[in-house]
Parts: sequence; structure tokens; C-alpha cells
Amino acid sequence: MANIVNSLFGPDMWGKLAMNPETKPLLDDPEFVAELRKIQEDPSKVGSLSNDPRMMKVFTVLLSSIASSMPTEPPTTAKSTQHQAPVPNSKQQPELKKVKPDFSKMSDEERAPKESEWEKECGNLAYKEKRFDEALKHYEKAFELAPDNLALLTNRAAVKLETGDLDGCIEDCKRAIQENKDRNLRTDYKIIARAHARIGNAHSKKKEYALAIDAYQASLLEHRDDKVQDKLLEAKRLLKKQEEESYVDPELSKKAREEGNDAFRKADFPLAVKLYTEAIKRNPSDPAAYSNRAAAYTKLGEFPHGMKDCEKAIELDPKYMKAYSRKAAIHFFMKEYHKCLELYQKGLDQDPNSKEMREGISQTMAAIQRQSNSGEVDEAQVQHAMADPEIQSILMDPMVQTVLKQLQENPAAASQVMRNPDMASKINKLIAAGVLRTG
Repeated sequence: MANIVNSLFGPDMWGKLAMNPETKPLLDDPEFVAELRKIQEDPSKVGSLSNDPRMMKVFTVLLSSIASSMPTEPPTTAKSTQHQAPVPNSKQQPELKKVKPDFSKMSDEERAPKESEWEKECGNLAYKEKRFDEALKHYEKAFELAPDNLALLTNRAAVKLETGDLDGCIEDCKRAIQENKDRNLRTDYKIIARAHARIGNAHSKKKEYALAIDAYQASLLEHRDDKVQDKLLEAKRLLKKQEEESYVDPELSKKAREEGNDAFRKADFPLAVKLYTEAIKRNPSDPAAYSNRAAAYTKLGEFPHGMKDCEKAIELDPKYMKAYSRKAAIHFFMKEYHKCLELYQKGLDQDPNSKEMREGISQTMAAIQRQSNSGEVDEAQVQHAMADPEIQSILMDPMVQTVLKQLQENPAAASQVMRNPDMASKINKLIAAGVLRTG
């Protein structure tokens, strides 16, 4: 069934219907034409119009045209039929064109819009099949015949966009917008929105993102469209990236970082942050600039910002030990000793010979020992540790709860418990966090 419908509703259908006096008036109904187009795209939709009397006329005309084109004499033998060449379909024949109706008998007033519509349909077909030169000719002819139909200008602009004539695309769209205004044509706002959007598309392809943003915003003022909104956001993202990349200058970055170091030595930490920020903008791939800014943030008590900069420095260079030390220093100041130990160990994993990491572990272990032997409970430290999801998870572990209960009843069992590496790690983490005391 689908093959039959495909053959009936092929690209030449419009010419056949326009030439027949029974079906020609039906093409003046845009809604019916839209339904026919849907059937061309999806033959299964033919059933939705099976009870429409207009559809019966269409079928009659199309079937009769096929019947009239069939040979009058049947094949002489079965063998001859077998060797007949297969009939090529529309995909095998991309150059298949519509049969142009005879417009000569119409008055000029009647002919122009009908012929313009026919040229437009031919242009649409050529555009879909990527025959852009042919599509361009059809749209130009259609616009000559109907100069008030600005949608034809935007169609022509679409072809130019596809073929890389970006300036031509912009020119056609701007002309459509201006003529609508100057001649008060009251063109559908969706068409004007489309013109603005295509200007935006052309500027985006030219990497002129600021101009693309202006065009997309103008389009959205005419008509809200989610696809255009997405393109606007993408253009903004690309503009930001473009500006950042054009600002990069490693030499100026180094100069700003050195000026930041001078400000840091003078204890002018706000100025140091500003200068390190400039260094980062000039060279976003420099871990030293992030690490130095982290040190300045730490002096200002801006620990979350300092942590973030250290993490970025480590991301850029996993072997940059100074970033590990500076992040560990923040954890140390906040008495998050368990996190200090984890961080120093990560640094050692990257550089097993790092003296800086080994000294950090020794200093942290000494602080944990002093804390455990002090006999005093730092309530602020405990509350802070209890808010840590990792500590919470350990304390909620049924096995850990059982072990803690055993240790409370029999402290001498600690040596046996610590023989289990996994359990020993959890218990040591609780001790380092200040939640569990051994003294």
C-alpha cells in the first residue's frame, strides 16, 4: 500500500493536480495542501482523508495519469518481464522536477500569485533534496512574481545560509525586515522572527557572536521559540569563551602574578586576590596563579574560595605539590585532620618522594596525638565533624557501632580491632576528626 501511495503522491503530483480542472481549485486551500504534503512525507496518513470527497477526486486524477502512462501492449513473455529495468523512485532520481502548469490562459492578476506559489513549491522540493542552485532560482522567480510575500526572501536567505553565502543571507533577511516596516506590509510576525533568527545563524557561522545575540533577541521579541532561545544561550556561551581566549597572554599573566606576590608580601591580600585573578584570566591553565590566589583567600578567611582554587590547581597539574599543601593547611586550620591526611596521601601517590607531603603527614599526626592526649573535648570541632557526611556514614555503620561498643566495654580489645585494615581506617578517621578519643 505504501509503495502505491508513494508512486501516486510523488514530486510530480502537484503539476498533475494543477493541470486538471477538477483538482486545480483544491490547491487554493492551504489546509488541504498541507494535508497532501503530510501524505507525501508519511504515506500511512492517507487513511485520515479517506472519507474526504476531495481526496477521491485527487485519487481519480492521479490514478488516471498512471493508467494513461502504462504501455498499451503487454509483455510478450515472462522472460522479457524479468529483464525489464526497475522503475527508479524519487530517491534514485534527485533531478525529477514538477511539470509546470500552463499559466498563459490566466489574467496577469490571477497568474502572478499562482505561478509564484508553484515556483515556491519547486524551490521547497529542490531545497529538501539539497539542489540549492535550483532552489535559489525558483525562490528568486517566485519573489519577482509576488514581491509582497517576504517569506520568499527568508526562503532565499535559507538557501544562501546553506551554501555559505552568509552576507547574502543577512542581506536578504534585513531586506525582508526593512520592507515590512517601510511598506507597512503587516507580514506575519513569525516570518519576521524567522528573518531575525537567520541573521543570528549567519553571524554565528561567522563567529560574530555579539551580533548573533542581538539578532536572536530581536527574533524572540517577535515570537517566542525554544530553538531560538537555545541558540541565544549557545551564542552567549561561545561569546564568553571567545572573549576569554582572546584575552589570554601568558607574559601578561606572569607579570600580574608577580605583582600579586608583591602585594601578598606586603600583606595587602585584597589587592593580591585581584592581581592573581587577572593572572588567571590572562592564562587560565597556570596552576601557580590559582594556588597563589588560594593562599591570599586563606589569609582573608575565605576558605571555600581557597579550597576551590587549590582543587583547580591540582586539576591542572596533579603533581603541583604546593596546591596540596595549601589545601591541607586550610583543613588543618579547621581541625579537619582526617582530610589533611587524605590529601597528603594523594600528594604522595603523585610524588612518592615529596618531602613536603611527608612533613605534612608528620605534623598532622602530631596534632592528632596532642588532641587525643589533651583530655579536653573541643565541642566546636566535634559538631563540625558530625556535620561531615563521611563521618556520619562511618558512625551509622552497624559494624562500627558494634566495635565502638566493644571498645567502650573493653579498651584492651583495640589491638585486635585494629588488625582489620578497613575497620582500622574508619576508627583512625574518627580519632583524627576528634569524634573519638583514645586518651
